[in-house]
Amino acid sequence: MDGLINIMEQADNELKHWCVVALGELGNAKAIETLVSMVSDVNAGVHYKDISHSLLKISDRKIIRLLLERLEKEESNKKGIVYTLGEFGDVQAIEPLVRQLRAQDEKIRELTVEALGKIGSGMAVEPLTKTLRDHNEKVRATIVHTLGELRDARAVDPLAQVLKDSNEEVRIETVQALGKIKDTRVVNILISNIKDPSAPVRTSILDTLGQLEDTRATDTIIKALSDNDSGVREAAVNALGDISDISAVIPLCQAYSDNNVWVKNQVFETFRKIGVNAIDELINGMKVDNELVRENASIILSKLKYSESISRLINKLSDRNRFMRENAAFVLGELKADTSVHTLIQLLKDRIKQVREQSAIALGKIGDIIAIPALKEAKYDQYKVVREAAEEAIEKIYKVNGL
Repeated sequence: MDGLINIMEQADNELKHWCVVALGELGNAKAIETLVSMVSDVNAGVHYKDISHSLLKISDRKIIRLLLERLEKEESNKKGIVYTLGEFGDVQAIEPLVRQLRAQDEKIRELTVEALGKIGSGMAVEPLTKTLRDHNEKVRATIVHTLGELRDARAVDPLAQVLKDSNEEVRIETVQALGKIKDTRVVNILISNIKDPSAPVRTSILDTLGQLEDTRATDTIIKALSDNDSGVREAAVNALGDISDISAVIPLCQAYSDNNVWVKNQVFETFRKIGVNAIDELINGMKVDNELVRENASIILSKLKYSESISRLINKLSDRNRFMRENAAFVLGELKADTSVHTLIQLLKDRIKQVREQSAIALGKIGDIIAIPALKEAKYDQYKVVREAAEEAIEKIYKVNGL
């Protein structure tokens, strides 16, 4: 032990490093004063994190007392002391550390905030909230992050004020911190800041609202589907999937026509998240006045391939709304729902030509030979589109059945 300490006095920095490591491995309390002296010496020749690591291995209560004594000495390397106090996580260091929040050196202030966060006591919340106006943005961001990690509701209102900070990164960090606290006030705070001028901040707000899974945010998130930034729109779609509020189904159908492929793909993944609960709303979307929504609802439902939708769609083949009958026939064809064949055959007599056409197409995709006689009759329909659909359906059925 004494030999290692003596060697360090004459050794180069690399050898000093290994001596420090060895002293930590030995875990002898005789090394404490030497290591504490080094961690508070800017010219020690060994990084304070390495010295701190060795002190942690010795883990003697005397270490905290010596570190706190040196913290009060102006000539000390406060960075190393502050860092080490944080690593030890002893609450008796909180009050002395809080005083360092007023240090001139911004790095010391930043390390102090991190140290208080590692100690993890609610005693640090109030002092930290009082320093949220620190003139250095990196320090402010660290304070915000630490308050988020402490997850103390007392920080919610002070953090809400930081959402007006001039620095984008600080605002993003604040959004994430509020999300970690998960106080009931957070949702409305985030909603009120959804028009932030920064797209990354708006994206962060939407991500956090999705994580909170609170339906109070649904309307706000739906409005974000029309944001001029594609990243924000994608975040909105994803958030709606996290919340899984079926009131978002129709707006999501509109979003399926987004000109950004990532947004469009995310819409489909969101419907996967919502799952079978979306079936009824998607079916209802097939008859709304908006043609785009009708088309997208039908496409999405067909791609989801939920067997649970088949019986409901068959029932809709007799719906009074022509768009519902037409789109139900389309989806059943895409699903190759053989249980719908008899009803689709009846629909070849529907008064609306588009419904007759779609029924013929669906029967061709399903491929049941029982539909041939009705399709042959449909070849004489007064409208060419129906006649062509029936002819093509017959060819497909023959082919699939090897006829």
